[in-house]
Amino acid sequence: MLLRPVEQRDAAAITAALQDWEVTRWLSSVPWPYAREDAEWFIAEAEAGRVAPLAIMRDDALLGIIATDDELGYWLARAHWGQGYMPEAAAAVVDAFFESRGENLASSHLEGNARSAAVLSGLGFREMRRQMRPSRPLGREVASVVVELTRADWQARRSGT
Repeated sequence: MLLRPVEQRDAAAITAALQDWEVTRWLSSVPWPYAREDAEWFIAEAEAGRVAPLAIMRDDALLGIIATDDELGYWLARAHWGQGYMPEAAAAVVDAFFESRGENLASSHLEGNARSAAVLSGLGFREMRRQMRPSRPLGREVASVVVELTRADWQARRSGT
């Protein structure tokens, strides 16, 4: 597995993955239905430095996207669920986050998203609160779980203590 900045050549794979309702329904900010123009806009935002997403790659195939802009966020194309890619990618991104920043790392997941909850729990994130959050694909507010990982908890987990 490789993490690299998103590129225009990723537009078709991003579009295909986010046209899958089972992926998009768990995200809060992507439009539905998802079009090629949406992927091109997203990649242009990354190229301009306004966001910093990384493509999760394996054998030249895009598996998903991960970023730590305002908080840790990610998605994985459904064909790659349950194969251990997201915990591996997220651990690498969290390592890089704590190497370059001193603050705690926040994330969240929609209530009912057991896969995302398991990834975050496995990394050591702890629930901070529950809140309502706008969901663009669902067109309404939905319940979400806000979690946080402290630098101390991450370091303790990484050192095995």
